[in-house]
Amino acid sequence: MRRKDILPYSLVVLTLMSSLASLGSVHVPGGVAEGTRALDVSIHYPGWHQVNDTDGNPVMVKGVFYQVDIPTNETNVTIEMGFQGDFTGTNSSTHVLFVKNETGWHDVLYGRLVNESLCSQDDEMTVFSIALDWDAYTSIQNDENPGAPVGLWTMRIFVEGVEEYNHSIYVDVPVITFSMSRQDYEFRVDPYVAGNFTPISSSNYSILYNTGNVPIEFEVNFGDYENVFSATNTSGVFYPGENTLVYVFLNSVEWSPRTMDIHPDVIGRLKWGVRIQATAVLRKQYNLPLNIHIEVRLPGYSILDMGTAAIQYLSGPFVMEYQEERTVDYYLTGVDEVTLVFSAVNITIVRVEYDGHEIDGPLTLGLSEETPSHINVTVRADYDSTQGLLIASASNTSGVMGEVHTSFQTNPAPPGETEEGAKNPFVWVILGVGMAVFVLLLVMYMKGRKGGGTSKGSAAGGNGRKGRREKRKTEEETIGEEENGKNDAEKEGAEPGGNT
Repeated sequence: MRRKDILPYSLVVLTLMSSLASLGSVHVPGGVAEGTRALDVSIHYPGWHQVNDTDGNPVMVKGVFYQVDIPTNETNVTIEMGFQGDFTGTNSSTHVLFVKNETGWHDVLYGRLVNESLCSQDDEMTVFSIALDWDAYTSIQNDENPGAPVGLWTMRIFVEGVEEYNHSIYVDVPVITFSMSRQDYEFRVDPYVAGNFTPISSSNYSILYNTGNVPIEFEVNFGDYENVFSATNTSGVFYPGENTLVYVFLNSVEWSPRTMDIHPDVIGRLKWGVRIQATAVLRKQYNLPLNIHIEVRLPGYSILDMGTAAIQYLSGPFVMEYQEERTVDYYLTGVDEVTLVFSAVNITIVRVEYDGHEIDGPLTLGLSEETPSHINVTVRADYDSTQGLLIASASNTSGVMGEVHTSFQTNPAPPGETEEGAKNPFVWVILGVGMAVFVLLLVMYMKGRKGGGTSKGSAAGGNGRKGRREKRKTEEETIGEEENGKNDAEKEGAEPGGNT
């Protein structure tokens, strides 16, 4: 070939070399049999270990930075990867090329798939931090636009231009999930007392399990209640298959009686996600809610929260002896006016007292947040061997209504102190109605005896003319009987005289 024919090709080569000068030496791959492992290379998440598939191939999850540990301290090291062994691709979905030279670590083709802050070199090891691309944010659920395809890629490594490693890499889809052993917490807080509280149950922690295939860092987001709650062990990296304990504490203020339900999020975020744009980092996250229930009430009491009013009460059950009396306390607080009506089933209300005065009928109170209103209700166990119920029905000015129940269990009465019918109040109702009917009939009967014929005449008169005729006939018969009686008496009186 003549010199003038060689010149144009020489200029092309010089131009290519000049364009790569800023990156140092880029070594064009040579030919080495697949599966070559002259170097003991490790591919893993930062701070973790290598994971292999069932065929022994290292696994890389796309969209996440990995560290590639290469046992060399040479200046020029190159990593190249191609989908299904094809190194001719021109986009990040199928072909990547990374270089380490005297100026640092570089993503030669795309400029964003190297995390230089996680790269290093010492006398024994050169560490790359590289990632495979993730083009679409939705590709976790939809692989139609997956970025780097899932399946087998080939990685080859060159040290000072010599291919030292050639092996298959299995590329997988990111799965960002975790589970919790417990999501429900319940706290009881004393009214008007500030302090630190743990949940009512024996433990105040939840075990978090990383059930995905990527490292995550997590936090508990309490939102507007971040000054009230605190959680521990919510920092650091959480690798696939690992678990950690998260403790939850309540730092209460001086609350008046109330109930609260709060649902903070436990958020797990992808750690070491790639940049999907020039300045945007892939920050896919997974959320689980916590369910926290708080009751600010006296120890041993239950509470009904009506929004603008709260009622603290004892729910029972209380065991009582037959005809025993017991006083039940209610404490009301709020910013509203509340009306209470008390009723009972299988238990007798003896009296209702408020502020030292006995109340008869519905009770209406204006409430205060700071000072509870105290109500006493005394009941008596008049029905033996029975379950009784004291009911307080409440309503506020907003139309909100509610009921609180206190239950009782009455023991059997001593022999001879009660009848079987006492067990059921409806028996007494039936007996009362029967007695009233009996008394009414008795009164009517007595009136009939006292009125004699007049009563009969009145009854007959109710049947029209026939009644009047019968009445007249009756009167005539009565008069006739009286005259006959008089004549008989006269005869009886004459006979003794006649004999004389």
